Amino acid sequence: MWKYMCNVRERTGNIMNLNISKENVKIEGNTIVIKITDELKESLKGILNTSEKLLKDCKIGEVVTDNIGVKWIVIRHDEDETTKLWRKELLPETRRFDKESNNFYGSEIQKFLNAEYIKYVEEGFGKENLCIQEVDLTSLDGLTTYGVCKCPIRLGGIDDYRAARRQGLYREKNNNPFWLDTPDSTNEGHNASNVQFVCCNGCVGCGGCGWADFSVRPFISLKSDIFVSVENEN
Repeated sequence: MWKYMCNVRERTGNIMNLNISKENVKIEGNTIVIKITDELKESLKGILNTSEKLLKDCKIGEVVTDNIGVKWIVIRHDEDETTKLWRKELLPETRRFDKESNNFYGSEIQKFLNAEYIKYVEEGFGKENLCIQEVDLTSLDGLTTYGVCKCPIRLGGIDDYRAARRQGLYREKNNNPFWLDTPDSTNEGHNASNVQFVCCNGCVGCGGCGWADFSVRPFISLKSDIFVSVENEN
């Protein structure tokens, strides 16, 4: 088992050493994610600007950090005692939505989120705390061709983004455009090729589902009665 010595500079200017082993380091794309174990948390006490509280007590827009160091933004609390969160940062790699269809159900991007990326969310929050979501795939022009699908991880739809934007979230400083799971239309309308996405400046547009230069921002639903680490307001 290898260990890596990491230097962390405290606010006082002093340097402290942390032993990071293979067991608490994960590779996510081009990013190294360090799991904050109880031992590391104790070592970092006074440096990490976080506290713990029930997820249902978090305010909309508050930033939550999971057990592997990934940050999520609280979007809303639902009546079924679940809380919806959008990942704060985009995933490091860009992806196409699907080679052929703008239907999120069965798409390449849905399979990636719920077959590959899901393991990071389960490790971050616990498999037992991740909830199945209903995804309304009504197109922007009002067609219900694709109906509703169910899965743990999605992209977030146009209504989710509208709600987040009203709260001042994701309006700008998006490094890349990111996909939504709302189709622009279907074959009942003008075509089944375009999907809604959020631009770098926060505006919404539509793009061909086969484009591979858009980013992914996972959208999840968690049980509201769990304790989470939250960034302190100060």
